[in-house]
Amino acid sequence: MARTTIWDEAFLKQRAVDARAAALARQTDADWERAQLQIKREVSDVHRGFVRCPDKRCRRARHCRPAAYLACFAVLRVRLPHAVEQELIEYVYAEMQALRRDAADVGTEVECER
Repeated sequence: MARTTIWDEAFLKQRAVDARAAALARQTDADWERAQLQIKREVSDVHRGFVRCPDKRCRRARHCRPAAYLACFAVLRVRLPHAVEQELIEYVYAEMQALRRDAADVGTEVECER
């Protein structure tokens, strides 16, 4: 008589689903944070935050460098209304997700940097 190995198929499937959900949650959080930072960088560039930035490389480049745009944004006295900021973040986030969707359609990976 042949010996049959028994395993908990439902448990393994649920574990795979949970792992995928956790990975998606991490990616979603990272994309949302990246969208927030992108909006701060763009606002800083528009309002010339680099002029008063403590990082001299930003002043020399005449734009907020990726590593320092939070410093550029911090010296600004301009703040967006929360509703406007939220709408802009959602717009940038939607663009990132569309890029990911389009890349998945062609079977490539994309790093969502604007």
